[in-house]
Amino acid sequence: MTRIYLFIMLGLLSALPTFAQKQDKTSWTVRYGIEAGVNGFNANTLNLSDHRGRLGAELGGKVEIFRSSRPSHSYMSAGIKLLLLRSKELFGGTQDMEGNFIPYRNKEDAYYLHIPIHGGYKWKLWNTGSLFVEAGPYMAIGLGGHSKTAHATFIYDDAGEEVIDVVPATTKDKTFDDRRRFEMGIGAKLGMEVFRHWQAGISYEYALTKMRKHG
Repeated sequence: MTRIYLFIMLGLLSALPTFAQKQDKTSWTVRYGIEAGVNGFNANTLNLSDHRGRLGAELGGKVEIFRSSRPSHSYMSAGIKLLLLRSKELFGGTQDMEGNFIPYRNKEDAYYLHIPIHGGYKWKLWNTGSLFVEAGPYMAIGLGGHSKTAHATFIYDDAGEEVIDVVPATTKDKTFDDRRRFEMGIGAKLGMEVFRHWQAGISYEYALTKMRKHG
């Protein structure tokens, strides 16, 4: 999947230094917080008119680790989040006996456990604000979900030879009957931090594994 994610970091806190290096006495600092936001994705296709995401959501925790006393510095980050991806797909249709069009549509909701591991750099822009960028791999584990497919049912005569009616129908399935549960990919994030506690920005991820079990 290709995913674009708008996020806001809530209550990012700085913990006490964990330990100091003997040579320069610079300590490691661990910061942690809660990350939440909305996302949208497309199902590995550029046909956005027929395959496009609906707004999903993400919520979880994030940890940053760095060893520097300078306002601008590099860092490592890791997170664990509950991720909801929602999509819809239009794949043709048919007509009923009166000539009305019956579209074939599929809607899916999928829940993942999402674990990114990034390296990044933070630039101080003013006393209370900084710009940061980070990138690295991620993995996602499918937890569950459901899908709903709208299609048509053809009703035949008693002999089973002639169609006498065409009616809309709906089929419900489990999302991961067709999707792979494990996913790996790469991602990047760009954002702003103010007052050393609040972050907001945008993230982009691209899957290196196939989303579907077949095809």
